Amino acid sequence: IVTYTREYISTNLLEQIHFVTIRPSPEYIYMLNHRIPSYDNQIHYMMGLINQPSVSIISGSIEKGTKNMQVLHYHLVVKATKRKFKKWLKHVTDHVTCLHKVYGYQKAVVVSETQAGNIINGIKYYNGMSKNIEDALKPDVYKHIIGNIIIKTFKDLFSTL
Repeated sequence: IVTYTREYISTNLLEQIHFVTIRPSPEYIYMLNHRIPSYDNQIHYMMGLINQPSVSIISGSIEKGTKNMQVLHYHLVVKATKRKFKKWLKHVTDHVTCLHKVYGYQKAVVVSETQAGNIINGIKYYNGMSKNIEDALKPDVYKHIIGNIIIKTFKDLFSTL
C-alpha cells in the first residue's frame, strides 16, 4: 500500500476524486420491481447504473447497514472531471430516488467534500475500513468494488490466498 502525504497530492487529483454515498430510497427500489430485489439483483442494477464511460469507479464498498437492511448502500471513490461528475451524479440520483423532483431535496445520494487533509481517511472509509479499529473492516461490509469489478470482501479474498 502506498501512503501519500498532503504535499504529494496534486490539486488536479483533488478536483477529480469524489466520495459518493448512495443509499437508494427503499420505496423507489420497491416500485421498480414491485418487491425488494435480492442483494445480487440490487448489485447488478447498481453496477449497470454507476458504470458510465464518463467516470471511473476507482473502488468502494457495498454495505448492508448495521441492521442488515433489505436495501444495500454503496460508498464509492469516483474519478471524473467536475462537468462529467455532475452529469453522472444527476443520472444516478434520478435512478435511486425521486424525492428531489417532488420536494426539491433528497438524501439518497450524498457527496462528501474531498480535501488534501481527508483524502486518505476518505479512501479508507469508502473502501469499508473501520474508523475506530485500525486495519479492520466495518461490520456491515458485504462486498468490495475495485475498478468495475465486484469482489468478496478484502478479508474473505485474502483469507483464501
